[in-house]
Amino acid sequence: MEENKIFRPAFFITFVHVFLVYAVLVFMDDGLNVKKIDFLIGSIIALFFNYLMIRFFKVTINSEGIRGYNFWGKYYFIEWESITETKYIRVVGLKYLRVFSKSIKRPLWVALFLNNMEKFKKDIQEFVPENNPMSLFFNLN
Repeated sequence: MEENKIFRPAFFITFVHVFLVYAVLVFMDDGLNVKKIDFLIGSIIALFFNYLMIRFFKVTINSEGIRGYNFWGKYYFIEWESITETKYIRVVGLKYLRVFSKSIKRPLWVALFLNNMEKFKKDIQEFVPENNPMSLFFNLN
């Protein structure tokens, strides 16, 4: 059976971004008159959403291909050979690689802030053919 390698978003990076979004919304609403209890509740909510992001938005790779999610959170598996293009994008400071394939309509969004990014890059080099757009991206970056 094929060994799947699972990678999840890094805890600290996702927590900081979720918390900052919450903080901006609170400050927009209350200004600098934020109560400590509101800030504490926001921290707990940010931890909860961070847990959900780490738990559910994972990327799995093996010698056959990659399994990940599109912008809407729907999961797909695509074979390495079906990848046609990759595009780097930043969303609210978070880095992603959009992976386009002839086998699916919308691109996969691969987080570039995974918990073990160096191992992910090494595994990509191991699994992905050299002239593949995904391999080319990681060889250049």
